[in-house]
Amino acid sequence: HALPPALRRCASVPSAPALRQQLARWVASNAQLRIADTPVSMWVKWDSGLSAQAYASRMARSGWGGGVEMAACSHLMGVSVWVYERRRSGYERISCFDAPRAPGGGKRGTLHILYRGGVHYDAFLPDNAELHAALAAADARSPPKASGPLGSPASSRLPASPAGAAAG
Repeated sequence: HALPPALRRCASVPSAPALRQQLARWVASNAQLRIADTPVSMWVKWDSGLSAQAYASRMARSGWGGGVEMAACSHLMGVSVWVYERRRSGYERISCFDAPRAPGGGKRGTLHILYRGGVHYDAFLPDNAELHAALAAADARSPPKASGPLGSPASSRLPASPAGAAAG
């Protein structure tokens, strides 16, 4: 439920059920696409124990999405999806699903998602000035880390009082 509200900020978005169908079709159609040097089918197998086809069939009907759907959304909608987690001192970006550059254009923007543990994600609305300052500070501290599950962890911290999280 986090992707549709976040998507509305930077792209035209179908209804949540229609987006679910599109993402499921993308997973089924792109099982051999490599993300972080690993085929989507392997990410699906590690996450669910299912084949990409079986997973897509199940996800088209119901279920909670996660990293696989964020990667699919990034590719399908041409948006980057950055995931944050609450820390004592604020929020830390824990994963980045950066949109690939389209041959004739760029990407549409960045979705910010707050991971709340387990399988729960919400749309996240960080303050732009705080976000840019945190990213600049993170870049100055160290080079990007190696890629993690589906997205790169590229850690950066935001102060404890961003614009907020929107329930999704």
